[in-house]
Amino acid sequence: MKKGPYKHLSTTALVSTQFNRLPPNISRTLPSQGNIISGCSFSNCGTGIVQVKRHQAPKIDDESLQMIEADQPEYITRHIEERWLEATLKGYFRFGTLVNYRAAEGAIGGRLGDHQESRIQETFNSRSSFFESASLKGIEISNTSFSGTKNHIVIETIVNDFCSCASVGKFATPRAEAIRDAEDNPEKRPSAYVTYHLATLRKAISENLSQTPGLSNLTPLGRTVEYGEKDQRWKVEENFSYKRDRDALATWLGIAFVKSPTFKHEEEYRLLLIDRSGPGALNDKTETYEIPESTRIAESIFAHGTF
Repeated sequence: MKKGPYKHLSTTALVSTQFNRLPPNISRTLPSQGNIISGCSFSNCGTGIVQVKRHQAPKIDDESLQMIEADQPEYITRHIEERWLEATLKGYFRFGTLVNYRAAEGAIGGRLGDHQESRIQETFNSRSSFFESASLKGIEISNTSFSGTKNHIVIETIVNDFCSCASVGKFATPRAEAIRDAEDNPEKRPSAYVTYHLATLRKAISENLSQTPGLSNLTPLGRTVEYGEKDQRWKVEENFSYKRDRDALATWLGIAFVKSPTFKHEEEYRLLLIDRSGPGALNDKTETYEIPESTRIAESIFAHGTF
């Protein structure tokens, strides 16, 4: 078992029977394997059946790390509230988590709120609203009907890692204004920026991690975010079988580094802190990792200001 924020998880057994931010009006949430549903009827609920599973990502070797981190920008820019500028210039740096960046389901909730963050969903709806016989990823369903139900079967796959979000490159006024204007809460609208030399910043963060008990096994991993639709919806027949499993590393990347086109204006660069032996396994109750003040991080600052 791992120490620190990983102490409640094992990278070889990450099964969640329930997740605390599922859509409303769910009739039944299932564990990840070995479920048989027969002769049931689901009526007037947002989702009938939900299977929630913790993704088991593979170990990231040196070759995979180089592939993931190809084409790194020289600079990244963070847009922050002005009240944090003084501390940031002294080397303060904060990592949230993918799970905590998720907004309430079904709502965008400001510039840092993304209801698809930390997970992907596959939804299977019967064309006739009835399953005579269906088999998919550990669920066996027979003679089951749905009425007034938007989502018949949902398979949700979740991951969690420490995460810090920035924008690619140096400060750009149009982008900064778009990010500011997308924030719903006036008190949280960013009005200051800090631009970092990325390689220097990453080295400083790595040095800090190596000196932090319980986190010395973590590695910074960064990548420019891609924008596209993460979730998939399928119309299926009354009798069907679904056994497709995506590449485990590609699944983790798709959850961690793909966002809705709604956020394309951010031009995001995302820096994660991962355990290379099994990324995505951070305890969901973990909130933040904060570096209160670091001379080395302060030295990585290229420019700063307000807008």
